[in-house]
Amino acid sequence: MSSPGVSVIGSARLLMQRPSTRLPGTYQISPSIPSPAFPLQPHPSPPPPPPPKSQVGKLTLGKPPCILSRCARIKPPSDIHLVNNNHLQVNLTTNLSPLTQPATMFESWYARHDEKTKFWLDFQVIRDGLEAPSTPLTTVTGPQTFPLFPTLPTELRLKIWGSLVQPRIILAACFDSRFAGPKRSQLASRPHRRAVPILLHVCQESRALAQKHYALTFSWKVPPRLAAPEAGGLPGAGPARVWFNFAQDALLLLGELEPFDQYGFNSPMVYFLRKDDTRRVRHVAVAYEELHLGVYESEQIFGCLFHIVDRFPAAQRLLVTSTPADAEVRHLDLALPSVDNVIQKLWWAWISGTSIVASSLANKQILMIREADLPSFIAHHG
Repeated sequence: MSSPGVSVIGSARLLMQRPSTRLPGTYQISPSIPSPAFPLQPHPSPPPPPPPKSQVGKLTLGKPPCILSRCARIKPPSDIHLVNNNHLQVNLTTNLSPLTQPATMFESWYARHDEKTKFWLDFQVIRDGLEAPSTPLTTVTGPQTFPLFPTLPTELRLKIWGSLVQPRIILAACFDSRFAGPKRSQLASRPHRRAVPILLHVCQESRALAQKHYALTFSWKVPPRLAAPEAGGLPGAGPARVWFNFAQDALLLLGELEPFDQYGFNSPMVYFLRKDDTRRVRHVAVAYEELHLGVYESEQIFGCLFHIVDRFPAAQRLLVTSTPADAEVRHLDLALPSVDNVIQKLWWAWISGTSIVASSLANKQILMIREADLPSFIAHHG
């Protein structure tokens, strides 16, 4: 038996605690409540025996008692989908049996859930603002050097050096040791620019100017609950090695945004970073593919967005970047950048059901944009 699907606006009325964590257990839904309400009250009866692997991930909120497991955060695309041109519909009554493709995800999780997972951060500059245009505006036929540059007035030289301070895109990826291979492929598919701004290497004059704009930032540390002492040489912390311009540069988040241990307890990736650094970032973006819209529950996606917005208070908006590989975005055929997107609607729907509607978070703008257009957008909205 399954109950009809409800919209995001309806699900926003659900009471919620921590949106990004769902503990395993047995829960009772009151028959007097027409739709499920969170938090669900624990059922006093003994928990039923664990389901067989073929039933792993079965989530039936329509009849008590129901089984909620840590892996229930992963749901098939049929539960959260787009209807009527960019409208979000969530079905809170789900039966994942028989499982098709999601079965592989659940079995993979259960096969490795006893592992002590290792997490770490890696950084990569994917845009430095100095890329040559794809189509040259003019054909260069003159000399390629200017020997008289040192004889120019100091003010003019500094102005020329300053023109090389351009918006850069720094990618911050959280790796999960169980799935590091595919994530490394994602990084390899993106451009790889020099990590150190060129001005720091030219001469003393250019370096002095660059040091007024760039600072070494983003030291990080894996929280104790996720730390693995036997990480096998993998880092559990890292010093500040990223040159970052807080006024112009953007931080693009990729990888496991909500890392969790083998018991299902999570700690957001953005909390690996020092708060003194994140509170100064003015431009932050997250890859659309990492939100797993249509796979994760809507409250899981909202929880992830909430942690990012909370950790970067100086950012006026949250940018969600898409690539040609994002089939959902291609299907929507949006005129990007756009605030009329499913992620923004999901945010508004859930935020209206919380006690923080009067804060600045309630009106946070979530803008969907193509990843290739991110540098030019930052340059025009710096």
